[in-house]
Amino acid sequence: MRLHRLAQSRWTVGVIISPPWPAWSTAGKRAGLTAQSLQVLAAMLRAAGEAAGRGGYRERSGTTWAEVRAMAAAMPDPEAGLVAEVLIWALGLQLHGETLRWVAMEQSANLPEEVREAVSFELALAGWSQQQWAELDAADYGVATHRRRVFFMAVRYGRIPGSVRSGLPFAEQTLADALGWAPGERVNTRGTRGLDANGRPKGGNTFSADKTGWCLTGKARTWYRESDGYRLTEAEAGQLVGFLPSYPWRASEPTARKDSRTSAFQRIGDVVCPPVGAVVLGALTGRPWRRPVEDYLGRVYRGAEAMAPVEVPQQRGRCAPADLLALAA
Repeated sequence: MRLHRLAQSRWTVGVIISPPWPAWSTAGKRAGLTAQSLQVLAAMLRAAGEAAGRGGYRERSGTTWAEVRAMAAAMPDPEAGLVAEVLIWALGLQLHGETLRWVAMEQSANLPEEVREAVSFELALAGWSQQQWAELDAADYGVATHRRRVFFMAVRYGRIPGSVRSGLPFAEQTLADALGWAPGERVNTRGTRGLDANGRPKGGNTFSADKTGWCLTGKARTWYRESDGYRLTEAEAGQLVGFLPSYPWRASEPTARKDSRTSAFQRIGDVVCPPVGAVVLGALTGRPWRRPVEDYLGRVYRGAEAMAPVEVPQQRGRCAPADLLALAA
């Protein structure tokens, strides 16, 4: 949906932004971390705030959203400029009504502190009452692999009603238990590599399946079990990032014939883990998330029976607790 149609979205209550982040990540080119990129992005964020008239509190600059976006062309990797979308959408929607209440964004944990501060600053100037950045690892919420990401949460009125932290830690979920493997297995992530002076493989290319797995990326399509060479299926890789085994990672027919294992694993490597998404949205909307997340993880890793769905009244104001994973998936 384009911003010139935002008037049609005047009843929007929340916005979820998840721009691509290879420009910031260790796995990507990290071109967003150059001085040139950071300078251009800082200008883009200021321009977005000014284009919106600081959310309607000041005169608008006259710069269009297309012109703000075009500034990213001056970056080594223009994708780094997509961080500005959180302001473009939040401030653009704010101009079209009072219903917008919160915004959430997921990004690489490598996103510089100066960029985080600039995003928060622009929303504060537009009257948003609280902004919060939280670095969360999916493994801390019962997922079978590590995945550290930074999440931005902001509300226009009052305080963020919930928290992304819970009183008791989640039990560690090992890769072997998640996939039903026997104890003692190891996973090779980079094939046969040379040995160091101590006779160990260079680069640390294996890990024990009896622990939480390493961060799963698109390259996990080549991971294999060392004992027999077994490779992960797409469904198993999806489980390792918190998706139900039945989740479809490829397009339906007839386009599925053109959809490769490589593409499927890239999707798996890019997703927000549903349990973590539920935690963030639960905090923003004030909904209890601990029990729904635990029940969902039981379905992902132990095949537990699903809870009966909770009927949510169709009305304004506070909503009854619902299946948060329907929001996060």
